[in-house]
Amino acid sequence: MNSKKKKLITAAVAGAMIFGVASQLPLQAKAATEIEESELPTLSDEEVKELVQLQDELQSAGITTSDIVKGIQRELPKDSSSGEMTTMGVKSQAAKVAAKAMIKKLGRYGKVAWDRTVSSYINKLPISSTSKKLLKGYLKYEVVMKTLNVVIGFSGTITAGISNQLQKTGVPKWLSDMVARALVTLLL
Repeated sequence: MNSKKKKLITAAVAGAMIFGVASQLPLQAKAATEIEESELPTLSDEEVKELVQLQDELQSAGITTSDIVKGIQRELPKDSSSGEMTTMGVKSQAAKVAAKAMIKKLGRYGKVAWDRTVSSYINKLPISSTSKKLLKGYLKYEVVMKTLNVVIGFSGTITAGISNQLQKTGVPKWLSDMVARALVTLLL
């Protein structure tokens, strides 16, 4: 055998050995299935007051999750792919599949359009400026995108995955559930 063939065979065998060993290494990805109390960040008294104020103002104004979703949907640019058929409903899609679809749709809207639309709608709500600022903060493009990227590894429903991830960042359960349902409705 000539030296080129020996080098090729040696490289192929070495590559096969390395790939064989590497492909058997387990991936250590922790799914966000359950939240331990110790994993939750603690909120300051001021943050708790702001969240309670937001909750009270939304309740006293009679604003529900569906009101927020419908309002933002009306103001978002029309999506040309909204007529496509899917084989699974929102509730039955795996979190990974749903999160990827939501990231794709959010990317089509773009950061500027998303933030402007959310801000514009929230400014119309009859709540205080502090509550508006807080709600805008949780619906910002960056927060939504980071949350969806983490949820890709989740092994439950997309709504539960988003809610759990938001809770890990300090959002109270009632608000994380509301934001999760709103995002799923808006982006799927």
